[in-house]
Amino acid sequence: MKSFVHHIQDLFTSTTDLAEAKWKLYKIRVAQKMAEKMTSFVAVIFIAFFMFTALLILSVGAAYWIGAGTGNTRDGFFIVGGFYLLLGLLIYIFRNAWIKRPLSNKIVRKLVK
Repeated sequence: MKSFVHHIQDLFTSTTDLAEAKWKLYKIRVAQKMAEKMTSFVAVIFIAFFMFTALLILSVGAAYWIGAGTGNTRDGFFIVGGFYLLLGLLIYIFRNAWIKRPLSNKIVRKLVK
């Protein structure tokens, strides 16, 4: 029959093993979440790069098209530039409602998930 001290040693060993297993599981979960976040970030960067490239090409095309319509290529570029200036001003004015609040809500939902 095992002594009381031996049972306490077994309990301590089991508790230590459980704590180590939980720590390893925690590290694996953190690594998995980090991997998910990093792959999402890289995907967003790639998509943003291609969208920016497409927008740049479309903007140049629109500027030449507007310039051909007005008879002066320079006017087309100024009109497209003015459009982006107006768009940037609108985004700046409504940045809290359009960007900050939805983005912070999404981040909180992801962190709580």
